[in-house]
Amino acid sequence: MIMCKKQGHLINDKWFWIKSFLVLMLLALDSGFHYHDTLVKSEFSPEMQYFARKVAKNLINIGTMIIPMWIFYYAFDPDKSRFYGLTWHNFNYRPYLFMLGVMIPLIFLASFIDNFSNFYPIYKSNQAHNALGTEPWVPVIIYELAYGWNFLTVELTFRGFMILGMASLMGRNVILPMVVTYCFYHFGKPAGEAISSIVGGYILGVIALQSRSILGGVLIHVGIAWLMELFAWLQQ
Repeated sequence: MIMCKKQGHLINDKWFWIKSFLVLMLLALDSGFHYHDTLVKSEFSPEMQYFARKVAKNLINIGTMIIPMWIFYYAFDPDKSRFYGLTWHNFNYRPYLFMLGVMIPLIFLASFIDNFSNFYPIYKSNQAHNALGTEPWVPVIIYELAYGWNFLTVELTFRGFMILGMASLMGRNVILPMVVTYCFYHFGKPAGEAISSIVGGYILGVIALQSRSILGGVLIHVGIAWLMELFAWLQQ
């Protein structure tokens, strides 16, 4: 495909191989890292283990993704792009709120599908609030904040590192490899979500490439994720 797109020079470009290997390695590390499960089992009571495991799963990427990308960016990357698009520069929130508004009725309708209700809400009812001595909604809010953080990492990886971090090497051809990888990242989720990730990933990739910012994608991604959680909770 590289040759067909007249990108044959990338074969001899060390930064193409370094960045490609790095992002795949970090994705594999993040997906396969389960040490926090062992830590949770040894340090938390049975009532707290589900809550602690779910929160840790969404925050572990600070060590497996964010810090390694930050070190690479500041120490090695020759292409400084405002830490892979994590910037307010050229960011206009209005079109993203409009797109999010369009998604609300679609997510509402999807919440009636069995495949959706079997997967969401991701955070299930448990007894963590008893162990914490709080109202039931307190651990839910804590989890959802951690869940939202996870999507900042997703955008920084796919639209930031894979688009803005490699655009100087591949130009607009950088979008398709990102979309393919992004779709694989959704395997195991409801089929509709995995399929829609192709269209959504492409649109967010184009927007990031044009605006040089990933914050719009973060807004859309977090908004959709929280809406799916909300409508699933309401269905219960």
